[in-house]
Amino acid sequence: MFASLLQSHSDFDLVLLFLAAVFMPLVSALAGAQLAKRKTASLLPRYWQTIARGWLVAILVLLTWRWLGRPFSQLGLDVPVGFRGLMGFVAVGAAALVAAVQFLRLKSLTPEQTERARKAIAGVKITPSTRVELAVFILVALSAGVWEELLYRGFLIWFLAPLTGVAGAMVLSSLIFGLGHIYQGLRGVLLTSAVGLLFATAFVFTGSLWWLMGAHALIDIYGGSVAFRVKRLMARQRG
Repeated sequence: MFASLLQSHSDFDLVLLFLAAVFMPLVSALAGAQLAKRKTASLLPRYWQTIARGWLVAILVLLTWRWLGRPFSQLGLDVPVGFRGLMGFVAVGAAALVAAVQFLRLKSLTPEQTERARKAIAGVKITPSTRVELAVFILVALSAGVWEELLYRGFLIWFLAPLTGVAGAMVLSSLIFGLGHIYQGLRGVLLTSAVGLLFATAFVFTGSLWWLMGAHALIDIYGGSVAFRVKRLMARQRG
């Protein structure tokens, strides 16, 4: 059955599958090994590489759909956005307000709370430490919101559903998404797989990827901003 599925798809689809299931986990594993050796080197080169790689993937997905004459609604790029998609945008807006309030409260953390926050983010090795890194990290987050949703939710669920069923495609695409973050270690893989499954469920329920791109970017921007603020608080409290 898997062989017949592969034969029914374009070579471009197989390239995208290879990128998601093989290439990205390998790149992530190599990045993890390099980050483990990192001392004080700037993360800016890695950020720019991540942005460039992500947009290349996004362009490849979109060009594949355009070249093969497929409706972009298959990827969740529905125009106009349906009612459920609009409700998704409302949820993202509400989450953004909550995140802003929580971020403003960080300045009142005690040294003990700051230390707990530091331990909570310790496994994420690509958080910004300077204002310049934070600015570029926001671009990383925005690009990740686009290309990761296109590849892991839009494309993979579409590709896998005929073979595994929708539920199986949701689970398998989420596991592949988690492996794409293997640089964060086992805990990071499990956490991102769980987030991926949540996003996959939301995608299947709403049929729209637009608002999920916003939600994904918001989560990454919030996480990077919190990590930056915690690092600054620790330096201030120790100083």
